[in-house]
Amino acid sequence: MSDITPPVVLENLELLAPLNPAEIAMIINLRAGRVPERDVHSDAIINQFNLIESELLEGKQAAALGDLDGVRDAIADIMLLAMGQQGIIADVNVDQDYRVMCAYNLTRIPKSMAEAERTVAKYEK
Repeated sequence: MSDITPPVVLENLELLAPLNPAEIAMIINLRAGRVPERDVHSDAIINQFNLIESELLEGKQAAALGDLDGVRDAIADIMLLAMGQQGIIADVNVDQDYRVMCAYNLTRIPKSMAEAERTVAKYEK
């Protein structure tokens, strides 16, 4: 944080510190007056994806310019928008879905050098 960070931002950082990204997104959605619905119209979901797409383009432009702060900002915005889907769709737990996806991905990564060597040998055949 810089020396010019507004006090209210510092207060919010303190409030958010113990929360995970999904909980933070839920608070933001509730403060914005969005409550998850069971009967969601596709346009609400598509709008979130359009916003994510816009941030992705901003991140690519920042990367092309070598603007690391812009890249970081775009990544944070994409995360917020993705987690924000659970503020639109009832019973969606993006945080848990992310954890499950990561657990599956971990099964693809060798746990030891011996396992990695067996995997390489398998694909060389």
